[in-house]
Amino acid sequence: MENSLSVSIQLSLLEQVENGEVEAPSFPFYYCNGEESWVVSTEKCMLGGCDMELIRCKDEAEAYEKALALSQGGNYRMARKSCSYCFDEYNDRREFVGSY
Repeated sequence: MENSLSVSIQLSLLEQVENGEVEAPSFPFYYCNGEESWVVSTEKCMLGGCDMELIRCKDEAEAYEKALALSQGGNYRMARKSCSYCFDEYNDRREFVGSY
């Protein structure tokens, strides 16, 4: 008699979104090491497309639900300003080009 093991692997919500198994929100959600939390990005940098204006969430499920609610509510990610990193890089390049 063979001994077979049944292994059930639970995919994370993020993996389920990537695989097309659940609805994909238009707002990105992910675990942010810098925030040490799951986040939803509601704005993006107009220079580099960096994620900005992060909403901290207690876990992946809350982040997914928040991102989905924002998406279904007719909201969209704004790109009205630049993050400090991209702004500084932009100014450094302008100064370099202007020095010729």
